[in-house]
Amino acid sequence: MTYHLQLITPPAVEPLTTAEAKAYLYESGTAQDGVIAGLIKTAREMAEAITRRALLTQVWQLDGEGQLYRLPLPLWPLQAVEAVTVGGVTLAPSEYKVLLGDGAELRLYSPRCGDWTVRIRCGYGAAASAVPQTLRD
Repeated sequence: MTYHLQLITPPAVEPLTTAEAKAYLYESGTAQDGVIAGLIKTAREMAEAITRRALLTQVWQLDGEGQLYRLPLPLWPLQAVEAVTVGGVTLAPSEYKVLLGDGAELRLYSPRCGDWTVRIRCGYGAAASAVPQTLRD
């Protein structure tokens, strides 16, 4: 199944603060703070792309067309499916089932056709402390 994946709400924080990175780098000045903050963001984004995991809470939208019945969800850990819309009609949560775990997926009880949108919230949590230490290192 082909769909477009778009970030709607990025994480509010990064898994590592600029101060933590500066301590690791033995950097005491402030001249490179912007560069270091950018590198932290880039490292998080690369780790997420490689692991297909959202480290911090974020909202993504999947847009596609055609028949929607069973949709493997591409990011883990899944916190919630926030909305499912097919053909301009928002489905009630009673019209679909969400399977959690490494193979998270959305299953509609009755197949639907048309343009569809699925909005998901995923990540380990909103705070940097929610990210597993092995992924923060």
